[in-house]
Amino acid sequence: FAPMIRRVLIPLCLFCAILCAFIGYVSQKAIEESKNVKSNAEVVQCQALIEDRPVESVGVVIQDFITVDRFAKLDFDNDDQWDEVAIPLFPSQKPKSKAAYQAVIVCFRGVSDRAALEKALVGKEVQAEYWASRQKLDDHLKTQLARSFINMDFENSPVVYVGYSTTNPLLGAKSLQLSYLLGGVSLALGALAFVFSVLVSWLNRKPKFRPDPPKPKQNLAGLPTAGNEPKEKTGGVLDKVRSMRDPQPEV
Repeated sequence: FAPMIRRVLIPLCLFCAILCAFIGYVSQKAIEESKNVKSNAEVVQCQALIEDRPVESVGVVIQDFITVDRFAKLDFDNDDQWDEVAIPLFPSQKPKSKAAYQAVIVCFRGVSDRAALEKALVGKEVQAEYWASRQKLDDHLKTQLARSFINMDFENSPVVYVGYSTTNPLLGAKSLQLSYLLGGVSLALGALAFVFSVLVSWLNRKPKFRPDPPKPKQNLAGLPTAGNEPKEKTGGVLDKVRSMRDPQPEV
């Protein structure tokens, strides 16, 4: 039982503790990322954002761009109220090539129709959020845009968000607290399992008292005494010698 605890339970507890530590680290990074996006806002040119993406997540104010009439939209419940909209912003400078051109793709949430979209794009700048870990465009939005912009290089086109939550839906304060709790429980169980296995091993090694078997009585010559001689007869010469040596009862 003790070897099974050492080989299975203790490594499992250590693995859970390491996993919780990793989740806690990632959750802490997500919290810091969210705070950075909320507190900082950098003014960037559309062309500069395409050529030099920020290393960390940050709020951006995009300037010097042009818009087009083609965009992608998602209406999940078919109520004619858009749930998400994606539209590319192109630099005011003409692209060097008509093939593999790039843009800043802005994803809107809370823009329900065309009028609301036009209102959001009024002016010379768009305030959005750049998330370094959320640069993959939704597949449905990407498919719609790819039909309208055949030669666009989506892999090198940065994605920014407007109206989305600034907190990670999976990682944050709750996942950080949960990682602390489960990590502490895993370490405590591992320590208890180690102590228990050591105790069980020690008890199994403790010698048990066994009485020594009785030794046959022997004389000084090391031969069995008369009381311990075998009584059964074998029919040989030794039996005759023994019978002659035994005293005969008087008549």
